[in-house]
Amino acid sequence: ILEQLGGGEIMENTDSFVDRIKAFYVLTKTLASLGKIKEAVEKIFHILEQLGEEIPNDITPDGIMFVMESTKQLLSRFSREKLLNAPKMTDYKKLWTLRFYDLSAPYLFLVNPTYVPLVECRMAQLSVRYGLCKESAFGLFGYAQCLIQIYQDLDGAHRWTKMARLVLERFNATNMFPKLTCLQYSFVNVW
Repeated sequence: ILEQLGGGEIMENTDSFVDRIKAFYVLTKTLASLGKIKEAVEKIFHILEQLGEEIPNDITPDGIMFVMESTKQLLSRFSREKLLNAPKMTDYKKLWTLRFYDLSAPYLFLVNPTYVPLVECRMAQLSVRYGLCKESAFGLFGYAQCLIQIYQDLDGAHRWTKMARLVLERFNATNMFPKLTCLQYSFVNVW
């Protein structure tokens, strides 16, 4: 498919990480739009591994609880003020890591939903450790969604949804508000 899209030429003629990663991003979106969602997820996981992320072959309930607890502990020290004053993400590889995690979430919801909490919590963790970007909002929202699903913590979910909206406001990411609002009213505000 990459060759059909002209991406093979990009890969042959560039040594640039930026050019390659952008081509892979378009490729994975294209695969999914063609209905090849499992293939898109496999490609995303491969790219995430190239970016330094360890993706388990199988996710267990204990693995989900571990990532939830570690995320909960990490975010417990993250107040509204810290969020508003947190540094911006400057590590280009970490930024693309967040983008690929964000890209994978809706596809995983369809083909392997057990991975969704892992992806969303990792997005939140990376945002706290390496700085914020507009995609951080979806990691924080994903964490909020997990609070409902795993802990039935509605107050916490509403709090982190508000924090996610603050991230989008901070980055003036008005083009992402419809996506977050749709997710918010579909998964959090219904409770």
